[in-house]
Amino acid sequence: MNELPDRIGVVFDTNIYIAAFLKTGLADLLLRQADEGKFLVFSSESILLELRNKLITKFGVESKKADYFCTRLRKRVS
Repeated sequence: MNELPDRIGVVFDTNIYIAAFLKTGLADLLLRQADEGKFLVFSSESILLELRNKLITKFGVESKKADYFCTRLRKRVS
């Protein structure tokens, strides 16, 4: 019988990251729990590029702030 991994792995879409960036709430809580090691977060460069683009074009976030947020996420996800 296969054993379950120690932690669950998840992939968030851009909506979760955008919600966490814009306000404190469930999405922000999920990212904090991932930082605490409660589960693993996987992502891809295409998700992070889409996130950067949407933050800038749809939500009017300055490119410096969007870049900083995406850089921090790159360091936190697998």
